[in-house]
Amino acid sequence: MKVLDETAHNPDPTARDLHLFLRLKENLTDQKIHEDEKMKNEVSTSLYVQVEELCDIGIHNLVPRLNKFLDKGGD
Repeated sequence: MKVLDETAHNPDPTARDLHLFLRLKENLTDQKIHEDEKMKNEVSTSLYVQVEELCDIGIHNLVPRLNKFLDKGGD
């Protein structure tokens, strides 16, 4: 029997994306935004920056993982 990771198919973002919203909250705290368009821009910018940072971290972590893989002869 194959067990699937339900978080990959779970439409509820609270489990896997909570860190994004916590950081978004930090970025928007103490800002008074009264225009919808400005709020949309602030949220989009904040999430875009987070995605960039997470991708950079992920790519940076690939090098040690690849070296570990090669050191073990590909196993």
